[in-house]
Amino acid sequence: AEKAAVQRASAPPNLAGIAQAQAPSYQAAPPAVSPSAPPQAGGMSPEDMGKSMHVPVLPLWHKLLFGGVFGFYVATEVLLSTRLALYLETVRSYSGQEAKMAMGAFFFLLMAGRMLFGIRHFPGGSLRYLFLSLGLTLISFLCAYKFHPLFLVGSALCMSWYYPCAMAWLTEHFPEGSEYMISWVQTCVGVLL
Repeated sequence: AEKAAVQRASAPPNLAGIAQAQAPSYQAAPPAVSPSAPPQAGGMSPEDMGKSMHVPVLPLWHKLLFGGVFGFYVATEVLLSTRLALYLETVRSYSGQEAKMAMGAFFFLLMAGRMLFGIRHFPGGSLRYLFLSLGLTLISFLCAYKFHPLFLVGSALCMSWYYPCAMAWLTEHFPEGSEYMISWVQTCVGVLL
């Protein structure tokens, strides 16, 4: 029995088994485990469980920067997609039908851009495409302000690949602990919305 326990402790962790073992139950909680306790039936001691979780050590302002940049993008996309028809009708005197057509074109371009980046692999790092998306979105906003409001519809294509590339950049930049950073960014997005 001791030999089997030693083999389980030295074996690589079975993540599926850990997830099942940590499923919530409605029975009494097990007694507290001291840090020097021997490995339990799951095969991992508390020290091993702490070592298996790779949490990036970043200052709070870095986390807030990542979350803020991605959160402001999502807020911009939501704001534009929910207010575009209202803006075109009230400020630019478009008819209801024309504003709805522009809104449909906005969502079509947003979907088309995301599908294109999902299907086709583009060379280069995702950071390049993040800056390209930001630059083209800014240009389309300026063109909409200066020349014609339908450039706002075209901004959907420029914005479409930003979020998927941002998630790819996070997984590239934080290969260990990307789940932690993505959840942190998602929390900041939720707060900003």
